[in-house]
Amino acid sequence: MKLYLALTILSLLCLSCNDSDDLPKQAFADEYQLADFNLSDSYIYWEKRRGNLYGQDEQADEVLIQFDAEIYTDLSTEQVALLDTADTNNGYDAQCLPEYCPLYGVALLNDSSFVIESMTDLVDFFGDIDTEAELYHLLAVDYSVPETFEENDEGYRVVIAWNNLCGLKGTNLIQVYPDGSQELIKELTTEETDTCV
Repeated sequence: MKLYLALTILSLLCLSCNDSDDLPKQAFADEYQLADFNLSDSYIYWEKRRGNLYGQDEQADEVLIQFDAEIYTDLSTEQVALLDTADTNNGYDAQCLPEYCPLYGVALLNDSSFVIESMTDLVDFFGDIDTEAELYHLLAVDYSVPETFEENDEGYRVVIAWNNLCGLKGTNLIQVYPDGSQELIKELTTEETDTCV
């Protein structure tokens, strides 16, 4: 009986070791440039912005990321004006909780701009999720942080850290498909926190 119990415990330990060995190991890059994306059209520039607190329009929205600052410096006056006039009160993500600051994108074709103000817009802008940069920016929403990934026949497997901002945080293993849809494979960790926004 003791031998059976010891073998059962050893088997469970080996299974848990194999689970962690099977997790994606590739880390995401620290930053991305325009060339790291395979976008759905011939966009020449794009940036991520944070809008003001809802109802406070007197200040310009803040540019959080320029996906190629060198390209921006080479834009014409007309192209910069297109970017400057592109604006929205909506976003595909938000910050400033419990208030609302929209996070959105603005992309530039040669003679027109495109505002990315919803997750549908973001997926349409990316087209198929087929680069690391697109994968990261698709998942880095709702206070989630993609940690590691691996490509597979169905898209990508990703370990993602999440925080519901009211008592729970953890990590999950998910599958991300080329159309941007996601499926939970396994809850890896969950822990309670003392914060609630």
